[in-house]
Amino acid sequence: MCPLCCSAILPEEGHEEYCEFRQTECRHSNCKWIGSVKDLLVHYEQKHQILYNFQNPVHLSGCFYVTKTEDSTSEMLLFKNNLFWIIFHRNPTGKFITQKFYYLPTRKPTHLYFFITSFNKGDIEFTSTSMSITDTCADKLALESSEAGVMIPDAMLDRLLEDKLYLNYNIKIVEIEINDSDDS
Repeated sequence: MCPLCCSAILPEEGHEEYCEFRQTECRHSNCKWIGSVKDLLVHYEQKHQILYNFQNPVHLSGCFYVTKTEDSTSEMLLFKNNLFWIIFHRNPTGKFITQKFYYLPTRKPTHLYFFITSFNKGDIEFTSTSMSITDTCADKLALESSEAGVMIPDAMLDRLLEDKLYLNYNIKIVEIEINDSDDS
């Protein structure tokens, strides 16, 4: 039986990593909510009222307000009924910004999700592709590492900022089916 209280009597290996009853936290600015992944979307829609909901390949545009101090900004994205956090994190000590994509599966994943991000200002464009990583509650180190996501050093950042404050971005999501079959 699943120790997280779902109805899975004989959960398959790895079930706790995608069980909809596992605990997660809201990553919206200064929100202290902690609850199950299955309740996160309702919480977010009721308390924060900002949600990007896409059912087809998506092009998402926006901007991140950049400060010289440590700062994080999070946005939730719903893509084909899958939840993702898009997190921008400013590291003033290391002098870089990271952008990460966290996938919050509520069932065994059937697809991998890649995010093609372009940061641009005029004729200058910085593009990177990164795969989403599975959510965890304690991931401050993941925010500061360059293992997954996009890392923009300050030397490049200064060339991309609008009015020395805003980082414009465009994101495209690519979904690739996981093939679990054994072809041998």
